[in-house]
Amino acid sequence: MSHTKNIYLFVPPKTSKNPIIDYLSERYPRLPTDKMNTFFNKRIAPYSSSGKAFCNGVDDSSLEYLGDVEDWVTLISMNNEDVFAVLLFDINMNDENGKPILYIELLCGNQALPPTGEGTKLLRILEDASLNTNQFNIELSSVPRSVQYYTNNNYKIKNISTGRSLVDMQKNTRALSNWNKAKQILSENAINYLADKRAKIKKNMKTARGKKIRHSQTKRKKTTNKVK
Repeated sequence: MSHTKNIYLFVPPKTSKNPIIDYLSERYPRLPTDKMNTFFNKRIAPYSSSGKAFCNGVDDSSLEYLGDVEDWVTLISMNNEDVFAVLLFDINMNDENGKPILYIELLCGNQALPPTGEGTKLLRILEDASLNTNQFNIELSSVPRSVQYYTNNNYKIKNISTGRSLVDMQKNTRALSNWNKAKQILSENAINYLADKRAKIKKNMKTARGKKIRHSQTKRKKTTNKVK
């Protein structure tokens, strides 16, 4: 029985043709089933008997039922004994401007096991695929406790959905790749200079916002006093 961690790809039947599926299929074998529900019941559901669910209950059921939705593709890290992480993403979505995006529906490591870093590995695989297939924009809705994780992985906050208690986040893999290439060309002094400039700009913007808020509050007080 192999203890080596391997990456598998699951594509539901009738899923639309997409370059990202071709790219991933050339690099990772398909999961040997055509039903995510079957895989879930056999390999993931048993973890709940250990007293700790794979993700956190709600997410587990999402994987069970939504993993078979067409156009929702799953990357899985596992060996013959354990499943370490899953990443479920939609290949057929557009943003508010009608531009195509890859939308992460679920990313989690197996919480019934010690941390393995395999969830982050799957995230990197998806980002690499997006960059190499010219599908640069990745979006997701994060629970508040996971925002810092995505921020550390260069995702930006797009919107805070107060009604759902979720934080919408996004990443443009091309923009980040271009900056990484530029850093390889720039001298260390130039990089430090740019970093210092960005820090000063952010500081000035924060100061300006603070002054604007105080000014606005003063105006409101004056207006209120006049009304009285």
